[in-house]
Amino acid sequence: MPDLTVRPLTVARWADLEALFAARGCGAARRCWCMYYRRTGRASELFGGRTRADASRAALRALARSDLPPGLIAYRARQPVGWISLGPRDDFARLKRSSVMKAVDDTPVWSIVCFVVPAEYRNQIIIAEHGSWNRSVPQGYRLSLVKLEGNKVVSYTRFAEGWLRGMKPAAAGGGAMVGDVWGRPADVLVMRDGSLLVSDDKAGVIYRITYGK
Repeated sequence: MPDLTVRPLTVARWADLEALFAARGCGAARRCWCMYYRRTGRASELFGGRTRADASRAALRALARSDLPPGLIAYRARQPVGWISLGPRDDFARLKRSSVMKAVDDTPVWSIVCFVVPAEYRNQIIIAEHGSWNRSVPQGYRLSLVKLEGNKVVSYTRFAEGWLRGMKPAAAGGGAMVGDVWGRPADVLVMRDGSLLVSDDKAGVIYRITYGK
């Protein structure tokens, strides 16, 4: 499980944001460029004859040049994989006019108004296959990565294995197999830094899986 790093949007990182917004599943971001809540008014005044997308892109790029970054980019290794648009609440004109999102008091707060993750990084589940104890051919003893579309499994791949080694035919025959079981992954927990903790209730340890080149 790769570690995640988070960096503020700057002009130097603008190409990373464009690559992120160009990814599959980010069409809405390409239309408004996270400027919807920052501005309010007539289209003719906001866009100046340009399309909404072009005008919004230029406006967000201008903000990237400011001292206060308009958002944060998440990276997996060097690959941009996520984005949030945020800032002081007073920067979002549309929130001020909203009947349901307006401020409840005068306390200065920051607001997050946009969250973008490409489709390939959504709907993924890592499961711990604890391992069978009464099958003629042992099953499990691994971590698997399952990808979903809605409630349907579209792919199922091995993520980590090795807790079962040296598979060979059992002395009793009949197609039975035996192997050296030295661990049984029981559960997983994704940490805030993107690493993955795996508990092993046979070896009595907790593993930490991180990204490495």
